[in-house]
Amino acid sequence: MFSLDQLASLTAVVEEGTISAAADRLGYTPSAISQQLTRLERDAGTPLMSRQGRYVVPTDSGLALVEAARIMIGAEERARAELERLTETVTGRLAVAAFPSAVRGLVADSLATMKRRHGQVTVSVREHGPDDALRAVERSEVDVAVGHDWVDDTATPPAGVVLTHLGTDPLDVVLPLDHPLAGASLIRPRQLADDPWISDASEGTCQRWLHRFQQVNEVRLDISALADEHHTQIALIRAGLGITLVPRLGRGVLPEGVVAVPVVGAPTRRVFVAHRGDSSRRPTINALIAVLLERAAVVLEAPRRRQPAAADPT
Repeated sequence: MFSLDQLASLTAVVEEGTISAAADRLGYTPSAISQQLTRLERDAGTPLMSRQGRYVVPTDSGLALVEAARIMIGAEERARAELERLTETVTGRLAVAAFPSAVRGLVADSLATMKRRHGQVTVSVREHGPDDALRAVERSEVDVAVGHDWVDDTATPPAGVVLTHLGTDPLDVVLPLDHPLAGASLIRPRQLADDPWISDASEGTCQRWLHRFQQVNEVRLDISALADEHHTQIALIRAGLGITLVPRLGRGVLPEGVVAVPVVGAPTRRVFVAHRGDSSRRPTINALIAVLLERAAVVLEAPRRRQPAAADPT
């Protein structure tokens, strides 16, 4: 009879492509994963993987067993969720992932509330980029993930993953306090066409928005610095090197010398919490979602429906 540990090892190797990557994901050594696969192949009576260069790929038998493994792992999760529901207690272990500003502005306080209300729950937390949040839940790497997409570009969750929308998080422009528009209540993007900008070092939201701004207005902006960390960007603004867009969630109190002002048509994030549908009956997960919704009502704007593509930044 195949064990769930063996099936989980096979699934991780197929999804990651290498034994070492699967071992990192599952928290085992590569030799432990190899042993699991060897025993599984012996029990199956047929090769399940073949090597192609540095990667391992599943045989047809391996693919068939992976599909069966996902069904069996899902059945076990539903069974555990039902047992937990029948005990009517909020207890057990909970693995949570969230993007950095959500950890600061939403998750940390929510987990403190969980600890006060449900002391029997043991929670582990990891920072996760928003693009990886849904995949981490789908692959059972975490039980719950707080992620985000955009009001005009919503994410489609993988099969079996359920999203609960927590609210929206607008981005404001952050300016030096001596900027001519620092005292404005609302700024139109075209008013910022002559300013130097601090943009994402990667192909992030600010960079895409600035690219569209240049196309619409037929201007070429001065990009004075590239940085991904918002706190780094704010330090550069305070030093007088430019301006940028920064989300409100997790921003904290701005230092002296800078100010944040809303911008017409600025990008707006939709913040959500994701979990597997197979675990929907777990009281512990439902308790955490309830706490996140409570906290989100304080730190986020009310959820907004998907809208047409954002208006051109003019």
